[in-house]
Amino acid sequence: APRVPQEIARACSRFLIVAFLSVFPPDRQQLVRELEIGTSFARGYFKPGDIFVPEDEMDDPSQARWCFNLTKYKTHNKYGDCKITVPNYPFGDGTTLYDYIDLWLNQYRSLLNPKGNWLFVRHRRGDKWEGEDVWKMVVKVFHRYTGKAVNPHLLRHIFNTHLEENHAPQDVKS
Repeated sequence: APRVPQEIARACSRFLIVAFLSVFPPDRQQLVRELEIGTSFARGYFKPGDIFVPEDEMDDPSQARWCFNLTKYKTHNKYGDCKITVPNYPFGDGTTLYDYIDLWLNQYRSLLNPKGNWLFVRHRRGDKWEGEDVWKMVVKVFHRYTGKAVNPHLLRHIFNTHLEENHAPQDVKS
């Protein structure tokens, strides 16, 4: 039987969360929970000085990229601003990470009845992910597909080991 649209939406959400924790130096799962559409997660670019310019203010909006622009979050005092341009990672089937972000935002996110502007919402409630929710979801996803209990923190170590083993330059590691 074909999957219901809400299950496809939940799968898209899980995929993007794991992708965000995998395609750039992963941060704690808190970063994923704190992203808000249009503010801390928006299309645009960072000009010198890490000043975010939104897509609608750009001279050439076709050059806009998805960006994290977190300046207020729980551990901001310790870690500082989180300003990241999300790489448009290509997949083997010709799609890109941005294709999946657009699919999530334009088709699937609304199926989970979001109660707020958070990029990712809890699958059954539609509200903001809390506490260990993302951690538990990542462990469950990895266990289902690999038989291993990989959590977001371990994913960071895996990512960093991969960079070290492939002799990535320091600017890539930072």
